[in-house]
Amino acid sequence: MSEQSTEEKADCPPKRKHRLGRRARIAVVVVTLVGAGAVLGAGATAQAARMGGWHGMGHGWSAKSEEQVREGALDKAAWMLGRIDASPEQEARINAIVSALVGELYELRGEHREHRRRLIAELARPQVDREALEKIRTQGMALADSASRTIVGAVADASETLTVEQREDLAAMIGRRSHH
Repeated sequence: MSEQSTEEKADCPPKRKHRLGRRARIAVVVVTLVGAGAVLGAGATAQAARMGGWHGMGHGWSAKSEEQVREGALDKAAWMLGRIDASPEQEARINAIVSALVGELYELRGEHREHRRRLIAELARPQVDREALEKIRTQGMALADSASRTIVGAVADASETLTVEQREDLAAMIGRRSHH
């Protein structure tokens, strides 16, 4: 190794640890706080082949009232927040985020049902209309994108509410659960 390359290395700042993986884990943790069922149910609108209804995601969206879905999501959030010793102020803020998110995603349920109805009607036609199917797909993607933007906003809000240590604890807890 030459002196020049040794000097260049000495002048270089130490390499920063890549944090994308950690940020991704934190996002997963916060999404879990708001109820994975809500997230997956909204995301499913983009998958025409799996348009079995919001109940197909394991949380019975079609059979539950908005209040029942909200209560389930708040229960999950309370359990997670209890595991990281969240303060009452943090709990109140995250509960408000969860409640608002459920309300916004629940409103999309009607659009999802209409989208599903149109897909089924199109598939039942005697002739396959690729243009019509593509239009339905595009609209489904727009609906999923809308839900995704709402979710990302809630994830950011909830993440800002917690300390770095709390987010790390949640990420570790989720990491352990995902390996089982």
